[in-house]
Amino acid sequence: MLCEKCGISISENETFCAKCEKNMQARRNKLSAANRSADSRQFYAHSGKIAPQLVLGVPILLIISTLLAFAYAYSVIYIPFVGYLSFLLTLGFALGVGFCTAIVLQFFKTRNSLFAFCFGLGAGIFALYAAWVTFEYVLLNRYSSEGVELWRLAFNPPGVWRVACLVAEKGWYSIRNTTPTGAVLWSFWGVEACVVVGISAYMSHSFIKDSVFCEACKGWTEDHKNKLTFEFADESELKEKLTNQDLSFLENIIKVKRTQESFYRIDCSVCSTCDNLYTLSLLRVNRTWDKEGKETEKTKAILKNLFISKETFEQLTGKKKAPKVEETVE
Repeated sequence: MLCEKCGISISENETFCAKCEKNMQARRNKLSAANRSADSRQFYAHSGKIAPQLVLGVPILLIISTLLAFAYAYSVIYIPFVGYLSFLLTLGFALGVGFCTAIVLQFFKTRNSLFAFCFGLGAGIFALYAAWVTFEYVLLNRYSSEGVELWRLAFNPPGVWRVACLVAEKGWYSIRNTTPTGAVLWSFWGVEACVVVGISAYMSHSFIKDSVFCEACKGWTEDHKNKLTFEFADESELKEKLTNQDLSFLENIIKVKRTQESFYRIDCSVCSTCDNLYTLSLLRVNRTWDKEGKETEKTKAILKNLFISKETFEQLTGKKKAPKVEETVE
C-alpha cells in the first residue's frame, strides 16, 4: 500500500508512515472494505457513478468540438480533390471528436457505460451541427456576394437547414465533370452524420466499458497488455482454471509461433496506488495474412476483468513462479 501523503510504500504491519507519520489505519480499513465488496463478485463491474465535476468538462468539450468542426469544414472546402478525400476527412473528424469525448469522460471519472454512450451521442450531434454551421459560413462567404455572420447562423437552426437544402439542390463540387446533387448528395451527408455521431458514441462507450476503476483510490487502473500469449487445447478447461485462479497449466503451455493463426492472450489491470486491485482478461486471438503478407488480428474476450490476487498476477507476469502440480499416488 502507498501513503497518500508522501507516496512511499507501507507494509501491512505498519500503522504509521515512516516518512510523514501519517496514520494509515483508516485507509487500510477503507481498502479492506472495498476489497470485501469486490470479493463478493468474481468479475469487475462499474459502479455506475457519475462525478458531478463532469459539468466542468462540458464547456471544455464544446470548445474542442467547435475547433475540430472549424478545421474539418475549412478542410472540406479548401483542400483540392475534396470529393475523393471527403470520407478520410470525415473519419478523422469523427475519431477526433470521439477520442476527446472519451478522454473528458475518463478525466472526470465517469463509471457509467450507458451514460457514456449517451454523452458521446450528444457530443457527436453537437460536433456535426458545428461542422455544418462552419461549412455553410465558409461556403456562403466564399461564393456569395452577401456575407453572413457566423453567430447569426449558429443560433438559427432553421436557417442552417434552408441553406443545406439550397446547397443540395445546386451542388457545390464536381467529380469527373459530375456534380452530386439531390438524393445523391443527401445520401453522402447521411453517411457523414452516421459516421460522426456513431463513432463518437461508440468510442465514448468503449473507452469507459473496457476500463477498470478503483473505487477505494478513486482512480483508473493501469493496463498491462500482452502479459502472456500461449496455445491451449481445451478452451473450457482453460477458462475454468483461470476462474479458479489455478495456474498449474502454466507448466504445460505452448509458446506462440510467428505463424500461429489462433492463440490466447492474457491482459491485466492493476491499481498501482493501493496495490490491492488486480483483474485479468482472457482473449482468443485470430491472425490472418493477406496476399501481400500483411497481418490482421481479431480478438474475442473469453473472460473479462476477472478479479485475481496479487500472487496470481505475479505468477502470470513471471515475478513469481507458479506452484507445481502435486501428483497423487493412489
